[in-house]
Amino acid sequence: MKRTLLSLLLLSSLLSAQNPPGYELPQAPSSSKIEKRIFWITNGIFLPASVIYDVEVTHEGLAHHRCVEGNQMFPGHPSRGELYLWNGGFALGEFGVDYLLHRAHVHWIDNMGAVAGGIVHFQAGSTWFTHGCY
Repeated sequence: MKRTLLSLLLLSSLLSAQNPPGYELPQAPSSSKIEKRIFWITNGIFLPASVIYDVEVTHEGLAHHRCVEGNQMFPGHPSRGELYLWNGGFALGEFGVDYLLHRAHVHWIDNMGAVAGGIVHFQAGSTWFTHGCY
């Protein structure tokens, strides 16, 4: 009971506090700056990181364990270069579509390719651990 009353008292004092005279809050970044940052974080960091994770874990699983590639589009034992070539090509295509959507100011969907692709690559890389091939 004491904690609740003290919490309410603290909250009410924080809410009733006013800024000192002459103090102004800094301007928030514009929505276009935020959208650009989100676009470059998802397409410039998240998607490439997921591709690198997927390829390196896959290559390690193929090189040191008796497992095969689960993706039916690839041969059973692709090289690291083939994995980067194929996965990088798909990631570059996803980035291209996202970039065109971003330039067309369709901001509600311009990150979907990178987010979906990143999730797929992180999930695919993680299956090596969950299926006992690592």
